Amino acid sequence: MQPNKASAAVLLIIAKVSNLSNVFEIAAKARGEWFRALENIAALHPPAVVAGHSVLDPDSSRRHIEETQGYLRDYDATVASTSTALDLYEKMPMLDPNQVSLGSLWAAAKAVKRVGSDL
Repeated sequence: MQPNKASAAVLLIIAKVSNLSNVFEIAAKARGEWFRALENIAALHPPAVVAGHSVLDPDSSRRHIEETQGYLRDYDATVASTSTALDLYEKMPMLDPNQVSLGSLWAAAKAVKRVGSDL
């Protein structure tokens, strides 16, 4: 007997680093596009979400979409309310203590605040 194609269908969305699980590499000019991509993925109501970059042993929960969007909102607000890369870098982990990619956060903070040697 042949399986029912409709019941065996799997929705697969391939998106370039659109969803992460506590690992955030934030390109200064791409945050808006990233947020919109997450909205588009969420609108498809996928049953599971596999993070493109993740912590060890991640789950595949849809909550990662909302958590990534929340992090991007927090990041934008913190960019606006801080004056230096160091200030931005120090404040973000207070908002998201589960952040595991502090090296990426530091690189993003330096890029968005356009720093050389002055912090």
